[in-house]
Amino acid sequence: MQYFSSIHVQALILAFCVLCGGCIFGVSEPTNRRDTDEDVQGLADTARDDASATPDASQDDASTTPDVPTPIPQSCQDNKKNGDETDVDCGGTSCPGCAKGAKCQAASDCAARSEVGEWSTCEPANNETCSSAGVKFQKVTSATCNGDKVCAHVTEDVSKPCVLDVEGTECAPFAEGSWTDCTKSEIDPCSTAGHRERVNSSNLCQSGTCTLKQTDEQETCEVETDGQQCTADGGAGSCLNGECCKPNCNTSCSGAADGCGGTCSNESGRECPSCADISCATDIDCRGCTGGCASPICTLGHCVCVP
Repeated sequence: MQYFSSIHVQALILAFCVLCGGCIFGVSEPTNRRDTDEDVQGLADTARDDASATPDASQDDASTTPDVPTPIPQSCQDNKKNGDETDVDCGGTSCPGCAKGAKCQAASDCAARSEVGEWSTCEPANNETCSSAGVKFQKVTSATCNGDKVCAHVTEDVSKPCVLDVEGTECAPFAEGSWTDCTKSEIDPCSTAGHRERVNSSNLCQSGTCTLKQTDEQETCEVETDGQQCTADGGAGSCLNGECCKPNCNTSCSGAADGCGGTCSNESGRECPSCADISCATDIDCRGCTGGCASPICTLGHCVCVP
């Protein structure tokens, strides 16, 4: 009886140890349990990585599948006005839009049309002087259902703001000043070189304001010097055509041309004879003849007047 009781006791203890995962008699937890858990975790991580690396077939299909046009219902191709069509085989919720001139109930019943023109150049948006505010226009054509319930094309102007470059542009009429008298430019008493000046006024846009700007203008001109006194070859002369001329006179008579634009004079007051009345041997004999001759010459024994 005692023998079987010991066997029974040992069997019970062994069963208890198996059920509880340990034993008070030195039976310890299996040494490979932790390794087993790590192996299981590793397998789970590997499966998760494989799953994330696998491409989504639905995404591939969505990106590579071409757009398929919506098929046109058979009722829109039967050459009849049926269903909610607004005209034969067009308009409504199912059929394509109607062409220009077809019947409609709303703009959605008409075939879409969009024509966009080029933008115009920037124009002033107001009448303010030197304002940089501008506006551009563009013509846009679209389809609509007009008041007669017919598809039509309407063109309208679309605008948008722009900036004008007005800096330095003229904002008021240019005004020319009056010329001064011609003034000699050189000291030479016979020189005809001169100049004159005037002040011009212009109005330019500067920083948004119309500003007056005056500029000096100068140009050359000729001064009249004929007859003015000058010195030539150490003697008194008079200016002629911009040069100092020494008179060539016969001191025995008066009234003859002096060769410098004037006439010879003599204290005796005797008038010089006409060139045609003088006999001569050389040109010197002809000096002092009258008749408007500047340089009389001797020809065939008679003085000839050379105007």
